[in-house]
Amino acid sequence: MPTLLELGYDFSNDTIHGLVGPAGLSPAVRKTLEEAFRKGMETPEFKTAQKNLNLTPLYLSGEAYEKHLRERWSKLEKTMREAGIIKGAATNPE
Repeated sequence: MPTLLELGYDFSNDTIHGLVGPAGLSPAVRKTLEEAFRKGMETPEFKTAQKNLNLTPLYLSGEAYEKHLRERWSKLEKTMREAGIIKGAATNPE
């Protein structure tokens, strides 16, 4: 069976596990949470759990995570349109 790339679709898919907060979260609270989660990812327990689940963790700050999601949205929407899976996006990331 050919891969999507072999069929002409430049596509890969990540499984994203992320945490988001409510709109209007104060910068101080956001910074505290980001630092806590970053530190949590450095613990032996977290690393062991990720290894056991065959996952590759990647820390992204809130700003970087938002950028990543917007880029993935655009690329995935384009691929799905070209493949005839969707006619248009049901929602807009804005």
